[in-house]
Amino acid sequence: MNENDLVFIISQIGETKELKNALQTLKVRGSQTVSITNLTNNELAKLTRWNFYYKNSNIDQETKMNRSSFLTLHLLLHMIFDSFTAYKFKKS
Repeated sequence: MNENDLVFIISQIGETKELKNALQTLKVRGSQTVSITNLTNNELAKLTRWNFYYKNSNIDQETKMNRSSFLTLHLLLHMIFDSFTAYKFKKS
């Protein structure tokens, strides 16, 4: 990886030590970084040039079962992918 690469890092919490080490390596190589996290204030968001936040929600409040919806994350990734493919097709 080099200064021509854009790297997306997705983490729900954004506090993983392994990600911190990987980001330091990417910065040394000059790569641009974008983080996508669920929490608004975390180490990963601080270490990347850009950050997108998504909100997951618990669908079943009554039973308190872990049935989270990651629809906003899916929509965000879909928009990024669509924008990238449109950019690549215009460029070629």
